Amino acid sequence: MCFKGSPIVRLHFQHRVGANRSATVAYRFDQKTGRDVSATFLPDFKTIIVEEKSEVEQFLSELTSSSRLLVRITSLYAGRTTAEFALTGAPDAIAAAYAPCPLKPETAGKRA
Repeated sequence: MCFKGSPIVRLHFQHRVGANRSATVAYRFDQKTGRDVSATFLPDFKTIIVEEKSEVEQFLSELTSSSRLLVRITSLYAGRTTAEFALTGAPDAIAAAYAPCPLKPETAGKRA
């Protein structure tokens, strides 16, 4: 999504998954190498935001050509939370979600 004119990645869970000082966030697309990301937990502790431009661009670049996303949050507060998502239609969803804010041309235009 866009926030204050900049692209971010927002993940929302139905239950508390972590806290800013005691949690790590990692993800992996398909069988690619996993990545740890700098993330912020909103006060509800259910919503995770990735704002670092290079991390957002990397995430979106991999999202466009992948069929599965695995997210892992490890937290002293909530233990380990793992979620797997089946992905379809990512290029169109990215184009719609990030239309109001700038993306790198190669990230915005990639098709699976």
